[in-house]
Amino acid sequence: MISIRKSVSLTFLIALAMNGGISGAQTQPAATLPAVISPPAAPMTADQLPDSVLHGDLLAVVVLDLKTGDKTAWNNSMMVISGGRPATRPLGPNDHLPMGLDQSIGPFFTMGAERVCAGFAVGNGSQLEGTIAIRLPDGASDTLADKWIRQNIGGATKIDHDGQWIVTQLDTNNPVIRTSAPLSAQADDVRQELNCWGDDVPLKVVYLSSDPVRKALTIGGPPPDSIAPMVTLFWSAKYIFIGARLGADPNVHVRWVAPDDDGAVAVINAFVQARTKLKQPNNGTGIPPAFVQVLDQVQPVHQANVAQVSLGEKDLANIFAAVLAASMAGGGQQTAQTPVAADWAPTDPAIDTASAQMRLILAAIAEYDQQNHALPATLDDLTKARLLPGPEIFHNPRTGKDNGFIYVKPAAARMADIPEPEKAAILFEEKNGNADEAGLVGYANGKVAMGK
Repeated sequence: MISIRKSVSLTFLIALAMNGGISGAQTQPAATLPAVISPPAAPMTADQLPDSVLHGDLLAVVVLDLKTGDKTAWNNSMMVISGGRPATRPLGPNDHLPMGLDQSIGPFFTMGAERVCAGFAVGNGSQLEGTIAIRLPDGASDTLADKWIRQNIGGATKIDHDGQWIVTQLDTNNPVIRTSAPLSAQADDVRQELNCWGDDVPLKVVYLSSDPVRKALTIGGPPPDSIAPMVTLFWSAKYIFIGARLGADPNVHVRWVAPDDDGAVAVINAFVQARTKLKQPNNGTGIPPAFVQVLDQVQPVHQANVAQVSLGEKDLANIFAAVLAASMAGGGQQTAQTPVAADWAPTDPAIDTASAQMRLILAAIAEYDQQNHALPATLDDLTKARLLPGPEIFHNPRTGKDNGFIYVKPAAARMADIPEPEKAAILFEEKNGNADEAGLVGYANGKVAMGK
C-alpha cells in the first residue's frame, strides 16, 4: 500500500456522539435523504483553490474554509453532537475549541487563515506527495503560518508564495514544491466536483481514481478480502465526495459517483457485504470489530448513478456513541447494536441530554489519561488541557446546575489499570454538594446508566 513519510495533522473530529438510550446502544433511524441534492454551485476559482495543490496524479484534494466554518460553527457542531448546547455568543480568538479541535485546526485560526487547501498525488513508486496551501488575509503577516509549517511538517525547509497563498511540500523526501509537476488533467473536474453540494460547505474532500493512482496503491499487493470489492469499484468511480456543514445543525454528506445506475447499486451492495465481513474478528484490516459497529449507522441509498449517504445531527450523535464506547473499551467487542422503530423518540429528553454530556466528559478523561499517562485530579484539569471548551460543559441540563457533575478519581494510576472498568463509577450527577449515586452514573468504560 501507499507509504506516507509525513503528513499534516488536519484532524477532522466529526464528533460522533451518544445515542438516545442510557442502558444499551441503539441505532437511530437514518436521516431521510432529500429527493434532490441542492444544485451544484459554480466551479471553484483559483482564488478559492489554487493551482498549487492540483499538480500531478491526484488522489485527494481537501478544502477547509475557515470563514464559512468559523470557530463558532466548529464549536457548535461538537457541542450539539455530543448532547450539549450550542454557544449563545460567537467564539472569540482566545476561546478554546473542544476536544482535539484546538490542537488540530486551532492553529489555523490563530494565524488568521481564511482558507486551507491540500492536494495529495502519487509520485514515483508508492510515494505519496502532498502540497498544502494556506491563504491569509490581505496584509497579514505570515510569521505564524511559517512557524507552524516548520514545526508540523518535518523537514519543511522550502516555503513558497502563490499570490496570497503560502505553499509548502508535504513530502520531506523532496523539498522542491510540487508545482513543477504538470497541472492535473482532473483539475477542472476537481474544481467543479468540490462544489457538487453547494459552495457553503466549510469542509470538503474529493477522492479521485486514475491508472497512476491504482498502480501506486496496489504495489503492496491486493487489499484484504473484506474490502476488495469496494476497492475494485473505486477504480471505476468518477469521484467520491465528502462534505460537512457545521453549526448547530451539522450534516455530513457523502457521494460516490459511479459510471451508471447499476454501478451505484453495486457500490451499496459491496458496502453491505464489507460491513458484514469487517465485523468478523479476523477481518484482515486490523480494525477492531467494535469500531465496525459504527457502520451500522450508515445506510446508503442511490439516486441514478450516485450512491450517497446523508448524516444529520442524530445520526452523527449515534456514530459518536459507538466510537466513544469502542475506544474507551480499547476496541473490544461491544454489545450488538439493535435497530429501533422509525417513530423512535427519547423516553426522557433531559436524561438523554445529560447522559450525552457525561459521555463527553468521560471521553475527555480518557483522552487526558492518554496524553498525560495519568488520570486527571479534577474536572478543571480537562479544561486546562483544552480537552473541553470550558466550564460550561459541566452544566447539567437535567438539574440545571452549572457545576452539575462530580468526578471521583479512582485509586488506579491509569485508566488501563482499573480492574473492572464497567463497574468503576467515576462520574456522578451533583446533588447537595455530593455525588448522587441514585442519579446518572458514568463508568470508566464510557457507559452512562441510572444509578440505584
